[in-house]
Amino acid sequence: GVIVIVFLIVAIVIIIAIIVGLVWGFKTAFVRNNVRLMDLDSDSLAEFKEMFCEGFKYIDNTPYKQVATQSYDGLRLEGRFYENDSNTTIILFHGYRSDGRFDFACVVQYYMKLGLNVLVVDQRASGKSEGRLITYGIKERHDVARWIEFVNKEFAPKNIFLSGVSMGASTVMMASNLNLPDN
Repeated sequence: GVIVIVFLIVAIVIIIAIIVGLVWGFKTAFVRNNVRLMDLDSDSLAEFKEMFCEGFKYIDNTPYKQVATQSYDGLRLEGRFYENDSNTTIILFHGYRSDGRFDFACVVQYYMKLGLNVLVVDQRASGKSEGRLITYGIKERHDVARWIEFVNKEFAPKNIFLSGVSMGASTVMMASNLNLPDN
């Protein structure tokens, strides 16, 4: 009898530990927490801090229009549109646990110098956009299509380019399988 009781107690403790681990893992991987994976004070970005700060100055001081669209499931998605009087717009999608401002601070000026309009979006559950769960591109790919519809309706560019970094790149790749407009 004692061996059976000890075995049951050990089994229950193991099951509880597995459940706690799964809940922790899910919350860590999928639930919005507004904690960026990378920050400018980390050792890995130390050598780029000045470049980021210059990029932040540029994108924060260059006039932009705060824009929003609605996802297919009712979330408000936010972005910054930098008008450059162009017939070509590039839409930028950031990486996991980041936001558009941080991931693209250093490239907006480059794209503006190339003569493009630039839309920097905050993906669902990130930055200023609504949402609780990050789905690694599964739902975000449909948000790409919504942003394209928005840009076509509001600004009617001849061409749209899509670009992303990390999870944003995989999101753009997944969106390429959708029925997107010809431009």
